[in-house]
Amino acid sequence: MLGWVFFSEKKLVFLVPCVIITIERTCGSQVWKEMSMRVLVALWTAVVGALLFNLAPTAFAQDTLWTRTYGGVDRDVCNCVRQTVDGGYVLAGLTDDYYGPFDAQYYLVKVDQFGDTLWSRKYGGDSYEEAHCVDVTSDGGYILAGDTYSYGAGHADFYLVKTDALGDTLWTSVHGSPGFDKARSVQQTTDGGYIVGGWISPEGLNPDVYLVKTDEYGDVVWTRTYGGSANDYGRSVRQTTDGGYVIAGGTYSFGAGGWDVYLVKTDSSGDTLWTRTYDGDNRDGARSVEQTADGGYILAGYANYVFNPPYEHYSDLFLVKTDSNGTAEWSRMFSWGQEQRGHSVLQSGDGGYVVAGYFIAEMFGAVHFYVMKTDDRGTPMWVRTYGGDGSGAANSIVESADGGYAAGGGAYSFGAGRGDAYLVRIDESGTPVEERVFDTPARFSLSQNYPNPFNIRTSMQFHLPQAASVLLEVYNVLGERVVTLMNERQQPGFKSLSWDASDVSSGLYFYKLTAGDFTETKRMMLVK
Repeated sequence: MLGWVFFSEKKLVFLVPCVIITIERTCGSQVWKEMSMRVLVALWTAVVGALLFNLAPTAFAQDTLWTRTYGGVDRDVCNCVRQTVDGGYVLAGLTDDYYGPFDAQYYLVKVDQFGDTLWSRKYGGDSYEEAHCVDVTSDGGYILAGDTYSYGAGHADFYLVKTDALGDTLWTSVHGSPGFDKARSVQQTTDGGYIVGGWISPEGLNPDVYLVKTDEYGDVVWTRTYGGSANDYGRSVRQTTDGGYVIAGGTYSFGAGGWDVYLVKTDSSGDTLWTRTYDGDNRDGARSVEQTADGGYILAGYANYVFNPPYEHYSDLFLVKTDSNGTAEWSRMFSWGQEQRGHSVLQSGDGGYVVAGYFIAEMFGAVHFYVMKTDDRGTPMWVRTYGGDGSGAANSIVESADGGYAAGGGAYSFGAGRGDAYLVRIDESGTPVEERVFDTPARFSLSQNYPNPFNIRTSMQFHLPQAASVLLEVYNVLGERVVTLMNERQQPGFKSLSWDASDVSSGLYFYKLTAGDFTETKRMMLVK
């Protein structure tokens, strides 16, 4: 019914009585009559408020369809999520529920379309295993890739686990050197085998990008290394439409100096066709790559990652779009505070891009799980955060069959233990966000509250490009001030605060931000 409030106020006049009559005739109880009257009052409040303030109708969609956490009393994390053929999802990561704090196993969870657990499985030995990627295979099963410290010849090795549709193990395989080797990405290839990407460090120093091509049983077909005399690593590998592969990561061996984003294109045998580097600022790296509909590539990662004092800024989200030859068509950097990273990127059905990752608004502040949508040129359309302060990072995102998205990561401020795998299912809507593009100054901005409509508690976010005296107030439909949420001088950056509306009644409210010469007002709907 709320959709009608904001979509068409004229239709609401006719819709509300029909809904109330239907409820009374169907249920016939005093409880339902009282509930229907509360709904009617809330809806009429919205209409009256809109008319009083002469606001144009706006369609607000409830963007979070559902959220779920998975795991036990100890640490559990989702590093990768994929949609399954039945409309549900599969999550891969780690769990240490049955081991000590430095021990873990692969964790695989299968859920239905509503996020309810169908089954979960653990794989590994008595040391430490962590799955970083999962792919749905053509036989309805799954392939997992990550690291093992329990098996293999070295300190850490590539570890592949193949399962059937119920998560039961069909085979496992280990690949690597006597040193430290880490797998970060896996995909089933068109020939039924698998491509695995990461890095290899036989002597424990100066790693190289490492690709392993296996057959359908996990046996090695070929291996390749890429890089120079310094440190190089691979984070994400995808098979391309020409039958070859593209792998993205970071390089200290090549580029403009320091760390740069590293992209390697190979043929079907893993032989190099070309390599490219992309420089954001100082320390740069890619965490995710996907081939785009035009044959090019989209990469997401980070730029300007600084470790040394004065610790004024750690990193920006870095997006790079290339053509089919790896030549950059555009690049974007986004900053909402102290640190932000892109962990996963995909091209959406409308030709734009969706990025998931994390940001920290201020030094030693809470970690925020976010999803951002851009158009086809990387211009932001909206950004959302989920799970509240300390929710952890979004590590993976997929587009669902209905055009929405599912993002997986970690939750640390809620759930069953000191860390849980976290899955957020959202539709295609969101809130506008300010961006920082090269040579473009930041601006004051006030985001739409989330969630909206809300019950009892909601969050409001704004950005300050410079220090300013900030006044944030909430008003009712009569123009009366309900509460002052902030009235103090604030330093530059991304700010977030919440409103507990338990002491006020349902209805339409307005929140107004005044910061220096900047003033903006937005509306929000409280439904109890």
